[in-house]
Amino acid sequence: MNTFIGIGNLTRDPEMKYTGAGVPYTKFTVAISASKKDGDPLFLDCTVWEKQAESVAEYLRKGSKCAVQGEIRMDRWEDQEGNKRTKWFCNARNVEFLDPPSRRPEPTPEPVAEEDLPF
Repeated sequence: MNTFIGIGNLTRDPEMKYTGAGVPYTKFTVAISASKKDGDPLFLDCTVWEKQAESVAEYLRKGSKCAVQGEIRMDRWEDQEGNKRTKWFCNARNVEFLDPPSRRPEPTPEPVAEEDLPF
C-alpha cells in the first residue's frame, strides 16, 4: 500500500489547469516541517484532481495550512548535462484545509461581461 499523509503550508499559490478532456487538476507545493527543530523541511509537489482541484484553487493561497493524503510517486530523468535526476511528488486523493475559515481568502467572483449587465 502506498499512502502518504503530511501537514504543511503552501509555498506558492496553487495553479489550476485542465486536461485535454476537460478534467480540472491543480498543482501546488507544500513545505512540511522536519520532526527535528534543526532539520530541513520537505518540499513536496502535489497534484489534486476534479472537484478537490477546484476547491484547492479557490480557497488555498501561499501560506495556507493543509493536510495532504495521497500516493507518493517518483520521477526519474536525465538533464541536459547528462546528470541523473530524481523528484518525488504526491498524487493527492484528499486535501483538508486546516486554516480557520476567517483566514481563507474570499472566492474570486467570476467576471461579468458588459453586455450581461442589466443597465
